[in-house]
Order: sequence, then C-alpha cells, then structure tokens
Amino acid sequence: KKGIFISGKKGLAAFIGVRANLCVSPFSYPVYMDEPPGDPYEVTQWIFDAIKQVNQREHPDFMCINVPILDELGHEYGPHSEENMKAAALVQDEIYSLRDSLGELSTLIVTADHGMSAVSAAIPIHALLRNAQYETWPLHVGRCAFLYDVEEGVKEFVLDTRGVKEIIEPEDYPTYHIDHDAAPDLIVMAEEGYLFIPEPLAKYYKGMHGSLDEEDIPLYMTGAGIPQGYITCNHVDIAPLVCHLLDLDTDIHFDGTLPEVKEKEAEGYVMLVLAGIVLYLLMRSRWS
Repeated sequence: KKGIFISGKKGLAAFIGVRANLCVSPFSYPVYMDEPPGDPYEVTQWIFDAIKQVNQREHPDFMCINVPILDELGHEYGPHSEENMKAAALVQDEIYSLRDSLGELSTLIVTADHGMSAVSAAIPIHALLRNAQYETWPLHVGRCAFLYDVEEGVKEFVLDTRGVKEIIEPEDYPTYHIDHDAAPDLIVMAEEGYLFIPEPLAKYYKGMHGSLDEEDIPLYMTGAGIPQGYITCNHVDIAPLVCHLLDLDTDIHFDGTLPEVKEKEAEGYVMLVLAGIVLYLLMRSRWS
C-alpha cells in the first residue's frame, strides 16, 4: 500500500513523514506544487489543494493530513476568538469541498487529537518548586504537568498551589491508559483558566490543552465502508478501522476494536484524512 502524509507543521512532518512514501509540508513538497504562502489561512487552502493534487498524481491508498490552523490560532487568540471562528469556517468549507471531490470508493475520516480551553493565568510550577527548595523535576505539558522524583511533602505543596485542580496518582494511571515505564511519578491537573508555564510566557497563550477538559473531540466518517447515520466509534477504533478498509493483515494488538461498519464494504483505494482540527469549537461556539 502507498501512504502519504501532508502537514502544515514542520516538526510533525519530520516525526511522521519519514514513515510515509511521500511527505508533503510547507518545508518539503513535490515540484508540481506551488510554493506555500506565509499566511495561515492561505496555508490551509494550500494544504487542501495539496491533497487533491497529490491524490491525482500519486494515486495513494492512504493519506493522513494534519491541518494546524485551529491549534495555532487557538493558542494565540483563544478557542472562542474571532480569528479562530474564521479559521473554523474556512476549514469546514474546505472539508466539504474535499468530501464532494472524492470518488465513491473513497473514505473520509475527520477527527482531532485534542480540544482547546481558554486560559489566562500561569502556574510556574518549576519556579515554585525550586523556590520551596524541592528538587522534584516538573515537565510542563500545557494544562497538566508531570512530576518526576517526587520528594516528601511535594504532593501537599502542589495541591495547595493556586490554580491546581487535582493530582492523579500512579494507581489511577490504568484508567487513562498511561501505565507504562515512561509514566511520571505524579500528574498534576490545572483548574479552569490555568496552564503550567513560566509567568513571562503566559501572555503568548490564550488557549491550551492537555487536561481532561479537552478530551471531547469530533469524529466524522463518510464514504465507502461507512454506513449512513450515527454509529458508536471511539478514537482508538480508527486504526483497526483503517486496516480493515485497506484490507491489511496485521498481528498488532489494537487498543480499539472494529466499529460496526459492514453495511457497505470498501473497495479500491481508501483516502483517510486525520485532520488535526478542533471542530468541536465550531460546533460549540459557531452555532451556540
């Protein structure tokens, strides 16, 4: 099978693109494509144009696409900002156009890796721990923080810190599927409106993710192999579904299971679009 990855993010393209037969990004693209623009709205249109051009020229079996504009503008201006709503409308129109351009043997899947919460206050947990003479090492992950080598008294100290909502203990990690060797000693969650970041950097963020508050995301599927109407499907079900639609044999043990999508079997190539799009913002704010 031939797989292609298209992304507007340099780091993501470098991380995932090396595993694809072809990686397309504003930093590396085929000669038949136009030079990418600098404006984020125009880059979004460039990405969707790339999908159609690459599909016509390369004839892939599978395409994975990341559209970063909502994440980028959500961080900079906030999830409910005018800028983000404008971007959401653009992405929506481009997805509709893409859907209408696909052949009857194609499948389209649209989802996101996380939601976005409005933030306005920092929790400088690194500085707070050092000022209290603790050597526990914190790793900032947006609306949560990972703590390593936790010393006695740190848990109580962190729970008393302004903006901290709760601490997740290792015995609860299986609930969140993070019970592995690289898991931190403790996970700290932020209250609404807070993020873990040094104070001077807080002004650059109006939106952030990384907590349980951002786990509600969209999942839209249509085309070959997808029955009409609503079906029950979780995020982790996408991988086994893709393998099924592509008729791939694998001995991988997936966290998810194959959804009930057998009313119409897929044939030929399958186009899969995993767009890093926070469409829940659009549904929650644009039409509320």
